[in-house]
Amino acid sequence: MMIEYLEIRDKDTRKVIGIVDTAKSIIWQRQYYSVGMFEIYVEANEQNISLLKEDNYVTRIDRDECGIIDKIEIKNDQHDGLMIVASGSFCKTILNRRIVYEATLAGSGMQYFWTCNAAILRGNVETAVRGLIEANAINATDPNRNIPEIFWTADDVTGLLETIVIDADADTEESAEKQVTYKYLCDYTDSVLEEYGLGAKMWLDRDRLQFRYKVFKGVDRSRDNTAGEQPLIFSQDFDNLNSSNYTLDKSAYKTTALIGGEGEGTERKCAFSFAWIKGLERRETFVDASSLSSTYKEGEEEKSYTIEAYRKMLEAQGRQAIAAAQKVETFNGEIDLTNSEYLYTNDYNVGDIITIADKQISKYINARILSVTEVQDDNGYKIDIEYGA
Repeated sequence: MMIEYLEIRDKDTRKVIGIVDTAKSIIWQRQYYSVGMFEIYVEANEQNISLLKEDNYVTRIDRDECGIIDKIEIKNDQHDGLMIVASGSFCKTILNRRIVYEATLAGSGMQYFWTCNAAILRGNVETAVRGLIEANAINATDPNRNIPEIFWTADDVTGLLETIVIDADADTEESAEKQVTYKYLCDYTDSVLEEYGLGAKMWLDRDRLQFRYKVFKGVDRSRDNTAGEQPLIFSQDFDNLNSSNYTLDKSAYKTTALIGGEGEGTERKCAFSFAWIKGLERRETFVDASSLSSTYKEGEEEKSYTIEAYRKMLEAQGRQAIAAAQKVETFNGEIDLTNSEYLYTNDYNVGDIITIADKQISKYINARILSVTEVQDDNGYKIDIEYGA
């Protein structure tokens, strides 16, 4: 396997304007919970300088990802000569050109202003995330915020996430679990999906030359999977685990959260998450959720959540804090993927869950592939993965 060449696309038309097939090195990294990146190191000749310009796009014929060049360096290397380094992020980063808010225009003529309200997430996670993107980048109140280069279709919906909801009682208006304002759109939607073990990708549709967005879930290929998938096991027994390192860290472990909502002093609204835990097993932490409002707007009308609905929103903040303060059990190792019998994108992919085992210390973990990095350079082709929870 190798990276034969890269397609360079014009920033305005997104059509291929040339290729780079003489790169000294290429780094191509996909991320499950975040935005991937790339780097190209190639001779700084006239053709490459004309192609590798800021905001131009980079694609591969054998991959979905589309990179955006946002950094260019030209350096005179003592060994390689005059070289250009072009790097950037994959196109999902476009969503971070918007922040999350709901704007309403008040007044008329020259006497007007915008009022900005918190966005509310409720119900199905995928639907809620796509709703945020639509409201802030596709069909925004202010049309200047819309990004026409993004194309929505029903094909972008996986149909696999119907049971994954932000709240178990999400069929009622009072089930809202999250409010968000002024967060970067990509960062926030990725963080919401990560809470549920989901990823999202954006790629360039080669026919329409527009960007597509899709929520997806990695495949469980661990030895414990119940879907009948062929397990992917990395261990010394299979000659594909070169080294291992086991760590257990409980220093930041918390079990119970007191969440402080809006209000001050004795008037502050508070709630608990996991209040039933007692004795030495109870490890408390405080969560400041003062920015979480008990009121919201629908159009020009201001409404209030019921006490129960607001309490549930606070409890959700506490559950998120506790989830981030669990004991950390890691089992790191150097995995041999370059010479492995497993083929990238065929037998495994970013987001999949695999098993890593070491019989010498009687430990095994099921870990998710968080990122996959391909490197093509003078030493040939190499592939590395980062795995974790």
